Amino acid sequence: KRKEAMSTASLNLLLEQTADWDKDNRYMATSDLCTELQKEVKMDATMERRICAAVLKQLDDQSNDVQSMAVKCLGVLLKKVQKTQVGEIADKLCSLILDGKDELRDIYSIGLKTLLKDMPDEMGATVCDKLTKRLLSGVQQGAKVDVKLESLENLTDLLKRFGSEVSQDHGAVLEIVLAQLGPGEKKAVVKKRAASCLAALATSASDELLETLFGTLLERIEAGDEVECTRTLIQTIGTISRTVGGRLGQHLDAVVPVFVRHVGDAGDDANEANELRENCFQGLESFVLRCPREIAKHLDALVECALAFAKYDPNYDDEAEEPMEEDDEYEQEEDEYDGEDDDDDSS
Repeated sequence: KRKEAMSTASLNLLLEQTADWDKDNRYMATSDLCTELQKEVKMDATMERRICAAVLKQLDDQSNDVQSMAVKCLGVLLKKVQKTQVGEIADKLCSLILDGKDELRDIYSIGLKTLLKDMPDEMGATVCDKLTKRLLSGVQQGAKVDVKLESLENLTDLLKRFGSEVSQDHGAVLEIVLAQLGPGEKKAVVKKRAASCLAALATSASDELLETLFGTLLERIEAGDEVECTRTLIQTIGTISRTVGGRLGQHLDAVVPVFVRHVGDAGDDANEANELRENCFQGLESFVLRCPREIAKHLDALVECALAFAKYDPNYDDEAEEPMEEDDEYEQEEDEYDGEDDDDDSS
């Protein structure tokens, strides 16, 4: 009892110091609080709420060092408090990402990533149900790109660890995240994070949802007029293939012909065409490595396609040698001229 009383008294003192005017004192108090929480200390619901409120407040601190320590403390705190408090922390962090200060959004995001990484497994279903819906609302914020980016990144982390716990939201995730790959989204970084999010979703998605995902991507590839958009969609399928592994096998008959067709002709050495075919070859390589049995019927076509480009180097140009020879002649004349000047000077 005495040990518990001492711990409670220590916590009360540290909580007061976390609001000190001196940033060094705030930092040390937060650091000591983190250390104290790692001990076998018992806390009632009131103390849990006070500590959670203090640590969350530190995420808004003017000192970067205090903010970083608060994130570290948050990781320890998640393993000590009750499920209700973890849910409140998640909700608060999500609110800060969506509506908090722009300059601190990356700190809030790190805090939520820490929560998703360190939260006990048994809390996943309860906490992530509400969190998924709120992050999806952030993905749909077109006006604030940074909110969309942080929401996509945290949603990806959530799906990687707790994807099966939020299966009721998989349809909504698919619809909203797929929309970020459309022609209306101009930011390449948004499309890249959307692709990673879909890959995370695919690991726990049902076969029916996975079929819808591949079908939609292939339809958009076939209908796309812009090379940039097509390349993004092909990259997305390649990214997904690296996460779903053998589950991709049943879709290869539809996917492989599209990839081979978009490899194009070896004579077309435009930069856009080269980038597109590079993405296609990367995807085809992934299919061969992950689905060797299902890809067997397509190997002849793949070998023929690969050999056509193995004989062709778009970076090599015979005419490139000519100007270099002219440059060499010019340099030689310069050397001779410089030599004559030297002789004149010496005379």
